[in-house]
Amino acid sequence: MEKEYYSVSEVSKRMKLSGKQIRNRIIYYKESGKYKNLLIKDSNGRWQIHRMIITKFKPVRIRGKKYYALTVDPNYTYKESEIKIIMEYVVELLPIKGIEISYTIEKKKANGQNHIHLYTNCSNRKKLIKTLRVAIIYPERWI
Repeated sequence: MEKEYYSVSEVSKRMKLSGKQIRNRIIYYKESGKYKNLLIKDSNGRWQIHRMIITKFKPVRIRGKKYYALTVDPNYTYKESEIKIIMEYVVELLPIKGIEISYTIEKKKANGQNHIHLYTNCSNRKKLIKTLRVAIIYPERWI
């Protein structure tokens, strides 16, 4: 049997929103006069939300994938072709599905050595960095 009223924390967990976002929507609905009888406070002063309007608390904004940037500065001098092989090796080693890695190879102004700037959505940053280190430090594994 389903509950009649849910607390802010229960709705927050269910809709994957913060408690503050839920309370802000409650205040908005109360001020606009919508759902007056379906939003109440219990004896402890905590908001209770009727099960009929829980769908009104779904996330409005759909979050996209998170991307971040990394710069990889190898200790050794690699040619562009070798760096491309390294990056193919790294993607092959990572067990993450749907990974996107965009990278560019540039020469440093100071010493002319190649380095990599990459932009990725890899969810396991530590695993990516560890794999990059292994591929760059131990080139005999892939060449």
